Amino acid sequence: MSIKKRLQDLEEKVIRGMEEAFQKMLKLKKEKETKLVVSKEGKVVEISHRKANSEKKKIEKMKMAEKEPKKESVKSTTKQKKAASN
Repeated sequence: MSIKKRLQDLEEKVIRGMEEAFQKMLKLKKEKETKLVVSKEGKVVEISHRKANSEKKKIEKMKMAEKEPKKESVKSTTKQKKAASN
């Protein structure tokens, strides 16, 4: 197995482990009805477990959007074709 493949496998395992740890922490915070302490915009703040879960979902959506290829509008492609033909 190449070093690159081994590093990719290790990265996937670390990410999975972090996800599981986060879910366990949220479950514990929910059971104990306590807040999470996080850094937001450089400040230390307390947030509810519900807020943390919704923030996590927003981040996941943003990551998915970054991975998707960007679609060009019909207008921009038409303009590009006209510019290329001139």
